[in-house]
Amino acid sequence: QCTVKKIPGGKVSTYLHEKLSVGDKVQLTAPFGIFTLESTNESSVLMSAGIGVTPMVNFSKALGKNVKLAVHVDQYPESFAYRSV
Repeated sequence: QCTVKKIPGGKVSTYLHEKLSVGDKVQLTAPFGIFTLESTNESSVLMSAGIGVTPMVNFSKALGKNVKLAVHVDQYPESFAYRSV
């Protein structure tokens, strides 16, 4: 799963949104940053901002009912990448 937020004037994000379709194949490098989830049965709170919501979507799926609260902030409601989910 890959999420790309279209940035006005952004060369790569604009290309990906306007030229690629679901199912197209692309070659990517390894992910950057540390987005790992430790196995736990404890209650969890997920917090994210901007496009940082992407790993939180998968964390939420993996943690299931253990997620007690999910908080996401974005500059504007229309810029939220998963607003329809």
